Amino acid sequence: MPILVTGESGVRPTFEKVGSDEARERAIVSPAVELMVRQFGCTHYAVEYTFVLKGEKTSVRSASGWLKRAAELLGAIRVTQAQREAVESIAETLRKAAAQRYAYGDQLHISDMETLSATVESAPEGTKLVVLYDVTL
Repeated sequence: MPILVTGESGVRPTFEKVGSDEARERAIVSPAVELMVRQFGCTHYAVEYTFVLKGEKTSVRSASGWLKRAAELLGAIRVTQAQREAVESIAETLRKAAAQRYAYGDQLHISDMETLSATVESAPEGTKLVVLYDVTL
């Protein structure tokens, strides 16, 4: 099921079923930000949000700063009504974690069944900011 809906630009996100347990969506959030959403898994369902920030260097922010940026970006994307609450919960968890010490890849707990992690890496076009949401079904 698609997560993204058409954004302010009017450009419709692409949705591609990759296999029986995986799908990918791509969207242009702004001229400087691209987003890929990957849904995968079965007993562990995961959604990976990969933001490509064109021209940004990984060194411009601390880990806490990147968590805040991820929360801002997630709060700004347009998602289906069915996904709005989950995305808002992810963004709120990232905001709270940004107020504390965070090491990339550490798991943040949303609930007993839901975890979240974030990583930042350099890419040829700028910076990749990846947020991974995982839920045990």
